[in-house]
Amino acid sequence: MEKAGYRVIEHFNLSEEAWLNYYGPLGKRVTELEPEMACSAAIKDIKREVKLCTQFAKEFGYHMFILAKS
Repeated sequence: MEKAGYRVIEHFNLSEEAWLNYYGPLGKRVTELEPEMACSAAIKDIKREVKLCTQFAKEFGYHMFILAKS
């Protein structure tokens, strides 16, 4: 990031709880929309992502960075 001309202001890991708070409602909404959008590639992709991210939440994570242009 610094080589690209940015200064790191802050950084942190997103917690498992944060991701489950995101994927829980998203999964519910996909389930609601699926009957009317069963052929949608987007619905299929999101459903797969929700399943993977909730099933394997303890096995991966995301690190967030807040940057400023130097």
